[in-house]
Amino acid sequence: MQLNITTDYAIRIILYLGMKKGVVSSKEISENMGITQNYVIKITSNLSNAGFVKKVRGMNGGFMLIKDDLTLYDIVEKIEPTIRINRCIEEEQYCSRCATKNCAIRRKFVGLQGTIDGYLKSITIKDLIDESRNSVI
Repeated sequence: MQLNITTDYAIRIILYLGMKKGVVSSKEISENMGITQNYVIKITSNLSNAGFVKKVRGMNGGFMLIKDDLTLYDIVEKIEPTIRINRCIEEEQYCSRCATKNCAIRRKFVGLQGTIDGYLKSITIKDLIDESRNSVI
């Protein structure tokens, strides 16, 4: 599984907003993160719709983090089209061999997915903020 660049940027933007602790303009995010301003606006709009950040309008407007208890799982789940490592463990349990009920490989994939999900759920933005105070985002 490879996360798309939008997800990577979304995580980094949330971390940046959390470290700034206030309203941050899309221009500032763009300049400091090396992401085009239009892409920042698109990503922050998605994050706002997900309830993770708040849009602040006006001359000193921008975006601010409203939930620092987010986990990486929360963000990845909202941004990625899917976080499942194989189609057979998606809700529709697609299998070209019609073997989802008795497939040993599927059982292993389910276990691996559980490990990945658990790991992503164990990493909070607050933890990353604390850890990242003196590093590059």
